[in-house]
Amino acid sequence: MAPDLDPAERYLDELARALPGSRRLKAPILDEVSDGLAECVAEHRSQGEDAETAARSAVAEFGDAADLARALAREMAGTFAHRLGLALILTGPVIGLGWLTAFAIHSGDDPLDQLRPVLAWLPGYHLLMVGVVGTAVLATAAGGGPASRIVSVSPCRAAAAAMAAAVGCVVLDAMLLTHLVTLTVDNHFPFDLALIPAALSAVRLVLVATAAYRCSAIRSAGAAT
Repeated sequence: MAPDLDPAERYLDELARALPGSRRLKAPILDEVSDGLAECVAEHRSQGEDAETAARSAVAEFGDAADLARALAREMAGTFAHRLGLALILTGPVIGLGWLTAFAIHSGDDPLDQLRPVLAWLPGYHLLMVGVVGTAVLATAAGGGPASRIVSVSPCRAAAAAMAAAVGCVVLDAMLLTHLVTLTVDNHFPFDLALIPAALSAVRLVLVATAAYRCSAIRSAGAAT
């Protein structure tokens, strides 16, 4: 804690360290709190308090930084869940089309005709996919946007849904990649063509796994007592 900072700046510094997530995720929240503190300080100054006293009064009104960080983390959990769920919903068709197109190029058939054999190769894949889509939709709707006013789910539970969807997505991509490796090793699918769907799923797998870890950290911070 820097001794040369005034009470309001020290408070913001404590809050920044207590909040989970990256600087980019925390920046708009800290800006909003900073603006609120500045307004509160100005109000106290207008009542005749000196700068130091006004800053201390404003900080006292905002409460303990750790308590505020937990409350804000719950909001962040909802926002992160909304973004993660939406990302899964939007990238799913893109990844799926990439896989189906690669198999269609190899077989010479229509891409949509590849869907049934792919599902037949991977038992339980379609059920897991339904689960991923369902939890991703729940996370997106409950985490933020107009739908969150209708869906009565807490931000931490929305984050849990997003994490479940992310884990399911990682499993789906792992299943696809494992099957593709088997086909390629057995010379049932050309290596150069396999690189396209493999790259798509591998990149998403890493990004989604990282996002799930961050979502877990934010959810834990918001649920802490």
